[in-house]
Amino acid sequence: MRKHLLACSAIIALGIPIAANGAAHTHIRLYCGGNELAAYPLDTYNHIEFRGDFWHLSSASDSDIAPVEIPFTSAEKMAFGTHSAADEITKSTSTLSYDANSHSLHLNAENTGEYTIAVYSMLGALLIQNSPDANGALPLDKLAAGIYIATASDGHTRLTLKFAVR
Repeated sequence: MRKHLLACSAIIALGIPIAANGAAHTHIRLYCGGNELAAYPLDTYNHIEFRGDFWHLSSASDSDIAPVEIPFTSAEKMAFGTHSAADEITKSTSTLSYDANSHSLHLNAENTGEYTIAVYSMLGALLIQNSPDANGALPLDKLAAGIYIATASDGHTRLTLKFAVR
């Protein structure tokens, strides 16, 4: 049985509260509007996957524990560590797309100059690796018809796109 959470923007934090007996217990904490909605102990929910449009929390060792799915669109960020000193993973607004008319990839990001775009064959061979131009475009005139995988990364954000050249 799956649980679906959240109908508003939320923050997910990984915190380490200290129990009264001095033992540390690590939790994944879910926040919405500054209020804690739920806490999941990491010793139970010790498997975190990104599936489609969800964070999928489950137990790697106990199939009787019901998994939890949290929609990406419901969470503004995921934080690791104590709440006051957390490293954050924020939802990206950057996009990578293929324009068949211009035979080019287009990166829509805040600072496209910091990104590197790579194009791979379906067998995993690196075919092109370059930075986009000032408009976020990377021409693909030399690619033969086929199916490809493109990635764009600035070292923090990684975008992936599967596209076809006809």
